[in-house]
Amino acid sequence: MRIGRNAPCWCGSGLKYKRCHLRREHEPPVGHQEIIDRIRDAEAGCGCLHPEAPENCSGEAIQSHSITRSGGLSEIAEEGHVMTFYADYGVFLRTDGDVEPRRVGIRKASSFPAFCSYHDSFTFGPVEKGPYSPCEMHAFLTSYRALCRELFVRMRAGEWADLDRGMPPVAQVEFQQAASAKEAERLLALRSLYLLKTDYDSALRALDFSRMNFYSIELAGAPDVMVSSLFAPFANFRGERIRHTDVLGTKNDHMIVSLFASGAKGWFQLAWLGESKAGLKFTQSFAELPDDQMPHAIVRLVFSHFENRYFRPSWWKSLPANYQEVLHRRFWNPQNPFASKRETYLQDDGLRLVNWRIVARTTNIDLEGRTAN
Repeated sequence: MRIGRNAPCWCGSGLKYKRCHLRREHEPPVGHQEIIDRIRDAEAGCGCLHPEAPENCSGEAIQSHSITRSGGLSEIAEEGHVMTFYADYGVFLRTDGDVEPRRVGIRKASSFPAFCSYHDSFTFGPVEKGPYSPCEMHAFLTSYRALCRELFVRMRAGEWADLDRGMPPVAQVEFQQAASAKEAERLLALRSLYLLKTDYDSALRALDFSRMNFYSIELAGAPDVMVSSLFAPFANFRGERIRHTDVLGTKNDHMIVSLFASGAKGWFQLAWLGESKAGLKFTQSFAELPDDQMPHAIVRLVFSHFENRYFRPSWWKSLPANYQEVLHRRFWNPQNPFASKRETYLQDDGLRLVNWRIVARTTNIDLEGRTAN
């Protein structure tokens, strides 16, 4: 590659070649500790994400919980801790790219610094301080906080363009191509999230939750597993593909999955604002399941997708090792963690890992073919 020193660098950074990749192969590689420090810096708060911010903000962003801590995570915590599949750079180094089950304190579990104390308390008080009720407002609030957490996670982007320091020129090109593709994917995901948040912000400002669609399952007690996360389903519980196009960069076909405890009861909720054709088809297939199959279908779904998922330590310890491994591999395969799933991955696998009891089903969705709103 012959490039003039003052010409734009080939990597697309916008810098001159002499200030970017010239002789980068002779620079010292980025060390493990520097990478860990950059990740830690990228986890800093991004300010309050409430649509009225900074108006009425009470200060810096506090640690909000996408899964309620009081009455939620506290119901499955033991000695102040829950469990999750944990992954960070240090874990990947130790496990050759795998994740590991680990205890985490409930103050940290599901937390993210994206709301000031005033907007966090004022906005989410109805579901934090009172028992959850299967209605449009509560479906909106539990879903909105999950959406904001997803946005926060995607917004955190450290500076990684120079990780090819010390690599041969050919490896630098390969690294920059992969990094550019990953950044393009992140920006598309961010675009989707901003589009979705604009819709949710409008509903929150107007206090108009009439376009919120939900399907809620009441459990007799707190579930052993809890989750709150955005989801774009591509297959349903019948093993059928329900979405054939990528949703990145659009607000199409999203839904939000929540599994939590409130008022001494457990709740599983599928919800979305406006229209979601894939969400409707996914919910239809779930609603067809008999009560005794629903809890196990929920477990399959939760362990197949979501990293913002926590579980009771004694429940995990009680599972046979081979069952633990099945759940582990549903979530993460170190050989190819991004491998696509088969359409049948949510169909019954015969495992019965929980003894939850369904009490009631509540929905505002016309499951015959159209949403109620």
